[in-house]
Amino acid sequence: IGLADARAKRDELAAAIRAGVSPAEQKRKERVEALRSVTVREFAERYYTEVVEKARKSPETVRRYLRQDVYPDIGPMPLAKINAQDMQEIIFRKRNAGHGQAAVALRNLLKRIWDYAIVCGAATINPAHATPVKYIAKAKKRTRALSEAEIGVFLRAVDKARFENRYKIALLLILLNLVRKSELLLARWEHIDLERG
Repeated sequence: IGLADARAKRDELAAAIRAGVSPAEQKRKERVEALRSVTVREFAERYYTEVVEKARKSPETVRRYLRQDVYPDIGPMPLAKINAQDMQEIIFRKRNAGHGQAAVALRNLLKRIWDYAIVCGAATINPAHATPVKYIAKAKKRTRALSEAEIGVFLRAVDKARFENRYKIALLLILLNLVRKSELLLARWEHIDLERG
């Protein structure tokens, strides 16, 4: 910027301050307004690039939900204008097609996108909160168990793994006790009965 332009800008900002307008606050408001006009598709792509690709080794599932379920319905709409009903239509359509767990995953993806939008200033509320998971699908009980062969694969993999022994011991303890990690971490000696196993 040239010296004459810098002086002109200084005079402009000084006049704004005399008029009671904060240039910094004005600039912040302009940034927020620009973010609020962003479409669902634009912000979801930002979320995908800045969060999903960095956190997941295989982000293809997220990409598929965006392409098949989110973009066709609300992709071109302003992110800040999306309400709970808009989200429920997408989620319940998936649920009503017989894909309950996929509908839950879709709802959770939308929730994470809007959580990030709030952090970035592109939204002020998260409409996904109006659709609790319990109204989408019931959690399925897991009945899967490792076979003897799979346990053998696990034990050999832990033995060959190149990390500290304490982590190996922790993995073996979890397998031997069949408890959640948090239960094992919170265990006290009075909970352990070596006599009865």
